[in-house]
Amino acid sequence: MRKGRSMKICKLQSNNEGAAGIIVAVMLIGLFFTFISVIQLTYIPDWSEEREAEHMEKVAEQFTQLKFAVDVLSTIEQSGNKITTAVTLGTNEIPLPLFLKSEKSYGYLRLMSDECIINITDTTPVSNSYPLGSIKYSPRNSEYIETEYIYEAGGVITNQNLGNTMYIMPYFSVDYSGNVDITYEAIDFIDIAGKKYTTGHSITQIQLEYKGKNTNTINNVDEITISTEYMSAWHNFFNDTLSTAGLTYGAGNDFEINENDIDNEITIDFNNALTVDINMIITEINIQIGPGWTN
Repeated sequence: MRKGRSMKICKLQSNNEGAAGIIVAVMLIGLFFTFISVIQLTYIPDWSEEREAEHMEKVAEQFTQLKFAVDVLSTIEQSGNKITTAVTLGTNEIPLPLFLKSEKSYGYLRLMSDECIINITDTTPVSNSYPLGSIKYSPRNSEYIETEYIYEAGGVITNQNLGNTMYIMPYFSVDYSGNVDITYEAIDFIDIAGKKYTTGHSITQIQLEYKGKNTNTINNVDEITISTEYMSAWHNFFNDTLSTAGLTYGAGNDFEINENDIDNEITIDFNNALTVDINMIITEINIQIGPGWTN
């Protein structure tokens, strides 16, 4: 009897030990996947956000370099001169162990022909129209706030959901000494080979070629109108620039700025008592997006 009872106790202990081993294994597996979930849901989004923020800063630097390259071509003024710049479209996945995954970020870079139009009307009234090509970068981030960069009418604009602002100002010089003399140099990006769009997360090239420069002096200007999606950026820029030159903003004063949300137009309306002359300079830049140059 004692021997049989002893064997039963041993079997019971063995079964308990086996069950305990299974429970421990299940708990360890559960703990492992809990750990993986915490990393996936908490830390990886933070890492991705940091990488995307760094990428947005990189794109800002690259658009600054793009503006500098265009300024160099415009200053040299030699037809056929070429400069190549680059834009990083997105970010790669973060290298992670098995079971962990991060998202890529993507970007879109495109030339938008005749996207922005400048109209300058004199007191006659005769209107001078300048349709301009623009360059636009749009990111698709998974975590960090998306910031678009737009090279439009000589300036670089940043655009977010909350609004837009002038990141790099165009050359818009105002001399107010009795009369108002304005010199405005705008850039017209021209597609010459159909290479005007790309997307992905790698680095893409922007090929720039100086084509020419057209200058036109317009006397007795009544108003300047710009068709643009980024009216807030242009409104603040024009207001600050003209006010800094000594002109007074407001109804009955030297100038007013009006926004037309329906037609996406912003208009500077000068007081009729002022004599406003504009030296309008349009620098034409041939552009191709992507590697290689196609003539």
